[in-house]
Amino acid sequence: MNKRTSETRKKLYLAMGTLLKDKKPEEITVKELCKTAQIHRTTFYDHYKSPQALYREMYENLVTEMISSASDMDLTLRKIGTRLCNIALHNKDFFLYASQNTDFVENIVEKMTTWSQNLDVSYFSYTDAKDQKYAQLFSWAGVIAVIREWLLSKDSHTPEEISQLMEQLNLKGLFGKSNKNTLCSS
Repeated sequence: MNKRTSETRKKLYLAMGTLLKDKKPEEITVKELCKTAQIHRTTFYDHYKSPQALYREMYENLVTEMISSASDMDLTLRKIGTRLCNIALHNKDFFLYASQNTDFVENIVEKMTTWSQNLDVSYFSYTDAKDQKYAQLFSWAGVIAVIREWLLSKDSHTPEEISQLMEQLNLKGLFGKSNKNTLCSS
């Protein structure tokens, strides 16, 4: 992709993210995108057939980027979390819109769970495969929820600090213990 195409797409991605703060994707027009991105209508159509095509590309790219961020088998849970936080931060407006969407969250969670089931992940110490899958589903859904809340709260935590918190939650649970939760024990 040449520099001009890359810059145009970047402008359109930012414009779509901005417009998604107030509208659903299907309500966004080419005219609004072009005005916000400060490009000509013909330039838009050189790249996309419709605003929905742009939205779909952004959606697929975000999912792909988030999944591929964890594909390095040598990464720790904290490093994966930091990468996910940085990706979400870089795509903040779009991530905040997409993460409201159940399909988006389920898509990410399903793919991350499938990916992590292929690893020897010692922090999921469940012997039963079904229990391990539930633990991973819970964990990845929580990661997305924590990242979303962090972006919405506008607090001063860095991606590394949020990732450290997520790692602690995954390793020690809500009650700060690395073993069974006493709240539900019989």
